[in-house]
Amino acid sequence: MTIAAAAGSRRGSSQRERERGTEGEGTSCKLLLTLTRENSPAISLPPHSQLFYFTFFLILAFSPRPSTSPGTWPGTMLGADVAPGRQLQRAGLIDSILSSRERLPFILKFAAAMGCINSLVCKPRVCRESICLKELSATIDDTPTVIDESSDIVLRYRTPYFRATARVCVPPILRAETWVVGWIQACNYMEFYNTYGELGMSSWELPDLRDGHISAISDSDGVNYPWYGNSTETYTIVGPTKREVRFTVSMNDNFYPSITWAVPVSRSNTAQLTSIMRDQSFTTWLVASNTGTGEVIVLQTIKWRMKLHIAVDPSKALGERAMLLEPIEQETPLILSKNEPIAPNALRKPNANDAQVLMWRPSVGQPEVVIPPKI
Repeated sequence: MTIAAAAGSRRGSSQRERERGTEGEGTSCKLLLTLTRENSPAISLPPHSQLFYFTFFLILAFSPRPSTSPGTWPGTMLGADVAPGRQLQRAGLIDSILSSRERLPFILKFAAAMGCINSLVCKPRVCRESICLKELSATIDDTPTVIDESSDIVLRYRTPYFRATARVCVPPILRAETWVVGWIQACNYMEFYNTYGELGMSSWELPDLRDGHISAISDSDGVNYPWYGNSTETYTIVGPTKREVRFTVSMNDNFYPSITWAVPVSRSNTAQLTSIMRDQSFTTWLVASNTGTGEVIVLQTIKWRMKLHIAVDPSKALGERAMLLEPIEQETPLILSKNEPIAPNALRKPNANDAQVLMWRPSVGQPEVVIPPKI
């Protein structure tokens, strides 16, 4: 028999529909105004005080010079009418401190010293707080695993899809930078056993993960590391941009393997498969990455798990052998309230598909490699 028939494709096909990004539509992203004071401790002011001081500084900077005529002060928005003598006193004080050329630099220095608004626009740096996650969903289809016995060589099954979708808003990027926002996924745990009665079992294994050498392994498509894919799974923004950019990134994942009816190392084609058990856990991150600097910002972390148990009676006719025992419905994915850092191995080669190995573990005798890893 052909051993390759035991190999299975881990990735299910996905429907590629993408909502393209648009710039400058709808509600703007929230622009953060940071209070700082250079080379000195920051002064924290309530929002209404920040607005008051900022407005006051702008008026001083751009209003006409104080008039010396009694009872007038150009730009009466500074306050209610006051006695002419006090207005002249106020005008003289400001006039004595500031010349027409010195006024604006003085105002700016004074604003910085008071810990006032450091910038009128977004700082030229993208940070986690400036990226707005408008909407996020993570689900597993509420359909059971489907078993396919159409082949007399292999049993196939298709699990429900895990699906994740995020609507994201990125503020203007003021520098010549390129940012990619998308999904990165890693496998944290895998048990995948196919039992052949009392003869033994075959198992797909990730040796480094199995032996505890790593805590996770990349589940990239094997081409676009570290991303899960490069279609609906990612969106690229090339700066500088004048307006915010809004877009959607989505991904899906499921299992669709093929399991030989016969023992994978046997020359016989006699059906002896009696059970299939699988349990895998994944972490999925929504990430923004600067392609130039390598900076990675985790926007959201999702945990999900896929399990199944199929009983097989090889003595029955083809099409009547297999039965799904559990679960009929998968666990709901968990969207974490506190993000987890990305595991180092999730960002680099190898991926799970290339690193996995198919083992035959007989009830009597030594284990042997049926399909070696691709690395």
